Amino acid sequence: SSNSKWSIVVMTRAKDISKILTDADISGNIDVDGTTNLDVVDVDGAVNFAADVTFADGADIITASAGTSNFRAGVNAGNSITSGGNYNTVVGDEAGTALSTGDFNTFIGYVAGDAIDTSSENVAIGANALTTDTKGSKAVAVGKGSLGSQNFSSATDSHNTAVGYESGKDIITGTSNTIIGGLAGSTFTTGLRNTLVGANSGLALVTSNSDNTFMGQGAGSAITSGDANTIIGRYSGNAGGIDIRTSSNQIVISDGDGTPRMHVKNTGNVAFHGQGRVMAYYSFTIADDASLTILAATAGGNLCTVYDQSSGSSALFHVGYDANVLLSSKSISGKTFLANDVSGNICVFSSGHTVTLKNRTGGALGLRLAIFGSGDN
Repeated sequence: SSNSKWSIVVMTRAKDISKILTDADISGNIDVDGTTNLDVVDVDGAVNFAADVTFADGADIITASAGTSNFRAGVNAGNSITSGGNYNTVVGDEAGTALSTGDFNTFIGYVAGDAIDTSSENVAIGANALTTDTKGSKAVAVGKGSLGSQNFSSATDSHNTAVGYESGKDIITGTSNTIIGGLAGSTFTTGLRNTLVGANSGLALVTSNSDNTFMGQGAGSAITSGDANTIIGRYSGNAGGIDIRTSSNQIVISDGDGTPRMHVKNTGNVAFHGQGRVMAYYSFTIADDASLTILAATAGGNLCTVYDQSSGSSALFHVGYDANVLLSSKSISGKTFLANDVSGNICVFSSGHTVTLKNRTGGALGLRLAIFGSGDN
């Protein structure tokens, strides 16, 4: 009758749906309890999987973007990529969200690289890694907050590498820095060409410190304003009676406790610390009547040993502040030594502030020379 309502119920197996429907537009919900084989599915809304999803061998996960070969996964990850933005990988909530036409970027982690727009070839792995920069390229930031403040206002190849928790976190426009270790180099902002390896290394560097090389846990962690320093070991920059916190061009080698064992000053002087013997000498052959300048400028407080390799003869000379040379002791075995320029001797003598070694023996000699001193040059 006209008031009657009819419904048709079709009972069939899920695998036979294809025999019934060739093309269907379903606006409601589909609940499939069994196994369904669908060749192509276009879903406009959300999909909720309550179990594992397995992709068959050879199948790919492809995320759509206006560029070429980009992979995006996460809320707003890479959601601004436009035509021309190619070969990027962005994974994580807001990762690479501002990226538009940059290429070859890899951003993994919450807001990793989220401000980069047109730059290329950056790697940011970890929450907040490289999170501020907009125009920098060729940076590597691995670890939470690493290179978190780097930000160039114009296209710049930074060549900064920071690996570790908040490593290099305050660098803004510094370039060509290599920083490895938790909190390493986490305070300087515009420095260049620093190499810091070890947790907390270079921790106190500020502003524009450049060209420092610190290797070791806490190495150089007390240095605040020095440039071009080299530290190997756990020396902080102020220990063992050596304070280079504001100095430049210093070299310090320390042990694992941070105690300095060798210090090369910016004058070139080398100081060894602790007990032990230093075996260092210069071997050379000097012709008859030839001379060699061995000390110049302020040569005070030095000891000079000369050893003749053929005869076994040796001598010790003392050089005072005014470069006055004294023959302190000698071992005679075929050759004689003198603190003046006199024929027949191996001579060490001064002229002004220059100390000279001269062979006056009548034949070539093979000598060894070593200088130890407390003078400044």
